[in-house]
Amino acid sequence: MSQSKEIELKFQLSSPKEIRAILADELFAGQEKKEATTLYSTYYDTEDLRLNQNKIAYRIRKTAEGLEATAKSGIDDSKGLFVRNEWNAPIRTRRFSSQVFAGTPIGVKLFEIVGNAEVKPLFRTQFKRTVINYEKDDLSAEIAFDQGKILAQEGKQEAILEMEMELKAGDINQLLVLGQAIAFKYPLHFGLQSKYERGLILSGIETAPLPSPDVQIEKDESLQSGIQKMMSAAFQTILYMHQWFLLSPQEVESVHQLRVSIRQLRSLCSFVKPFVEEEPYTQVQSLLREMAQQLTEMREMDVLAEEYMQAAENAKGFLNKQSALLKMIGEKRLSEQEQIHTAFLSGVNTPKLLAVLAWIYEPHWKKEHAQVPFEAYVDEQIAKRKKKISRALKTIDMHQIEQVHPVRIQGKKLRYLLKVMKKQLKKPQLRLLKDLDVLQELLGSICDIEVQIPYLKSFGVGSRSIKLHKELALMAGYRLSRLDGMHEEAKNFRFSD
Repeated sequence: MSQSKEIELKFQLSSPKEIRAILADELFAGQEKKEATTLYSTYYDTEDLRLNQNKIAYRIRKTAEGLEATAKSGIDDSKGLFVRNEWNAPIRTRRFSSQVFAGTPIGVKLFEIVGNAEVKPLFRTQFKRTVINYEKDDLSAEIAFDQGKILAQEGKQEAILEMEMELKAGDINQLLVLGQAIAFKYPLHFGLQSKYERGLILSGIETAPLPSPDVQIEKDESLQSGIQKMMSAAFQTILYMHQWFLLSPQEVESVHQLRVSIRQLRSLCSFVKPFVEEEPYTQVQSLLREMAQQLTEMREMDVLAEEYMQAAENAKGFLNKQSALLKMIGEKRLSEQEQIHTAFLSGVNTPKLLAVLAWIYEPHWKKEHAQVPFEAYVDEQIAKRKKKISRALKTIDMHQIEQVHPVRIQGKKLRYLLKVMKKQLKKPQLRLLKDLDVLQELLGSICDIEVQIPYLKSFGVGSRSIKLHKELALMAGYRLSRLDGMHEEAKNFRFSD
């Protein structure tokens, strides 16, 4: 019997050809490669899914060497990695038994959870696995390529085509650097579910979980520990939103929420800027900024289309939904969507995300600041930033966009930060978050109107369409007509306390 902690990176591949190409890559010259073997696995649970409810996966796998039972628990993939406790034991029959793990913590837990309840098969997996045993520069890793399928009840099945990188010895960052080197050459995408989770979803037992930035910060926890938890959760949200965009690039919210998730992580990173080394921090912020900027044009088109529809509702008879402008917006959006979606499908962001993940694991803390109390620092910074915004609101001229924009950015960063930290906030800070929602709606609208008037004019360049130019003028007029009221409202804005 063996017990280990499984630390694994998982990537989805797009073609079997990629497996052959990676196996032959010079990155793995001289490394031991095992011939493909077929693995047959069956996953088990009780009728009421007691093991799943206790975050335990139990499988029996048939290999060339015989039958093996495996139990995995302590699932934690919040950092983009799968980190689990794993127990393996050779067995003789395809029957569930907690006795095969007798004398171990998991054996005791299995017996307590299952008792005398009947355990039955849930679903099966069948795939060919080719393995590279990687040994270089103090890194020992098993890189497995799996191609096959998940088989559920009623003939349901789903393809398996993935690469798993499991750390055997060495540092996690070494594994991430190797993953980066592969991702620079091949279109890899993070795998967000294990085969077990995918099997549950295929069987209709469980739906894909929604990402949540909520984390539990312990009393007296250090800033270093607490903020790394929060950055890890925010990173996981980016992975889910990135996948959503890959599946549904036409959806307005898939673009918006991906940009928001990136900005939330950037806000968390900036929160600890004084405590980390400058160069790695700057590189990570640059990578995140690049990712968000790729989506800017699409988001601009979505906002413009939404505002046009609002204007059409409020100015009936002047604008209509079958407009030349709306058609042009749609065409520009589709063109940008196809270009960006193709780039994202190519895996262009995976090396960037791996670099960000490596920094989250090791942000290069300055030793003298590593153990500042999380709660005290958060309270101090929120109060300080609120005061700075309040002071600016009293002095700036709302008609001067160059004065309004910096305050909007300050408020936006604080708002993103509070949203990510919502579970840890006190009542006054929750009220501040509500106030910032209002303020950002105001300042955002003022800035958008000022900036997008010239942008609207660009739509008419080279066009002889009288209808298009009329709509552009009406849209510009509609926007400008709202400015005076917004300026006054923003000028009179005050925080609740």
